[in-house]
Amino acid sequence: MDDRIGYLLKRVQHSLRLNMDHELREFGITSPQYAALCAIEQKPGLSGNRMAKWCFVTPQTMHSIVNKLETAGLIARSINDENSSALSIYLTESGVTTLKKSHQVVSNIENKLLSNLNADDIETLRILLSKCATSLDEDD
Repeated sequence: MDDRIGYLLKRVQHSLRLNMDHELREFGITSPQYAALCAIEQKPGLSGNRMAKWCFVTPQTMHSIVNKLETAGLIARSINDENSSALSIYLTESGVTTLKKSHQVVSNIENKLLSNLNADDIETLRILLSKCATSLDEDD
């Protein structure tokens, strides 16, 4: 199996997720919750459905993530000015603080992930992974 690209990608993703979940536990969040917070940081006011697309989860899963983040006081929801039936999601002050600390932890994990690669290898990896994703996305 070690020669299968899909298996190797999944192995890296699984290990990355385990490491992130372990380290992010200190801040009371999981890696999917971290992804949701990052999406809100990038696009304040996103709806839950748009966040689900950004975070590669179903709307139902994102609904659960958003509820947990709101209960923890990391996000707040308000009525969307453009669509009164949708809620816009924003980071709270506590959410901003948690996310800043989490970014450092995730950066450390990514640095460990890439520690056996040089700068050229890392850039090549970015380019190749992007090309692979684009190839698969072309059918969507």
